[in-house]
Amino acid sequence: MSFYTEINPTNVNRAAFAAVIGSAALSIGLLVATSLVVSKVAAVALIVLGTLAFAVSAATTTAFFDKSSTSVEKYVENVGKHCMVTIPATIQFIATQVFNAVGRAIGDIVYNSIIRIFTGGTPSKSY
Repeated sequence: MSFYTEINPTNVNRAAFAAVIGSAALSIGLLVATSLVVSKVAAVALIVLGTLAFAVSAATTTAFFDKSSTSVEKYVENVGKHCMVTIPATIQFIATQVFNAVGRAIGDIVYNSIIRIFTGGTPSKSY
């Protein structure tokens, strides 16, 4: 039997270890690079790449716990399947957070404008 078709948990463990550590290191590296960048465009690009690296890192971890990951080939195939779930879920989570922040900002602007109209002064943050 070849290395790739043999049902040997040790081989899957090695592949999973390399994939999880590699994708986690990539995520951390992108976050560190984001903190060091001066350009806003580069920072946004690095944040997007870091988000995708985080999703791939989650997929490599969940594929390891998939019971059908009996060989390295199956593990890599499962990483692809899990990426199809984790990447959209991560993007949806971030989009939800952004929309919530925008909604809260619009609500604050409307609230402050109404208070200024009726009181003629500066609103207090008492809500």
